[in-house]
Amino acid sequence: MNKREPGLTTYRQKRQRLYQAGIHLLELDLLRRGTRPFAHPQLPDVAYAIALTRTHAGVMDVWPLQLSEHSPILPVPLKSPDLDVSLDLPSAIAPLYDEAGYDLSINCTEAPPPALSESEQESVGGLGA
Repeated sequence: MNKREPGLTTYRQKRQRLYQAGIHLLELDLLRRGTRPFAHPQLPDVAYAIALTRTHAGVMDVWPLQLSEHSPILPVPLKSPDLDVSLDLPSAIAPLYDEAGYDLSINCTEAPPPALSESEQESVGGLGA
């Protein structure tokens, strides 16, 4: 898990090396607990988020995610001079979900896990450091 120590520090060091090497990074934060590995001042307090760091741009694009909403079509940067391609995340994940057999190990007729308690929400801290 990259949202808890010691993995969090290791992950942040790796993302810094990737950035310095000129590699774009698209991060999906789909875990409710732990410290978010990226921070952005305009990201609202949400459990899930996506971030795109383009190399040497000095700007991070962020998308807050709510389970009740469809996920956005995400730009995936390619090497210049090629233009971004679009990623429809649900369409990309569906075959992986089917191949992994989650429908055999997860009972979707059961109630989902309860919402985070106030203390859990505070420990997540919204954005991390």
